Amino acid sequence: MFTSAPSSLCVLRLSAIGDVCNTIATIQAIQKHWPSTQITWITGKLEAQLLAAIDGVEVIVF
Repeated sequence: MFTSAPSSLCVLRLSAIGDVCNTIATIQAIQKHWPSTQITWITGKLEAQLLAAIDGVEVIVF
């Protein structure tokens, strides 16, 4: 799918705490495979609290 690491990636998951929890593992795998990729996650206020502990992810509360 990708021939090289993308420079940035945006995840849009506004709600559903369970979905956010499941997506965290995917984001961490992306960070491990493509450490130079900037990751931005757009999510709801409550879900943003779960993401506070993830280094290297810019969280935008919508």
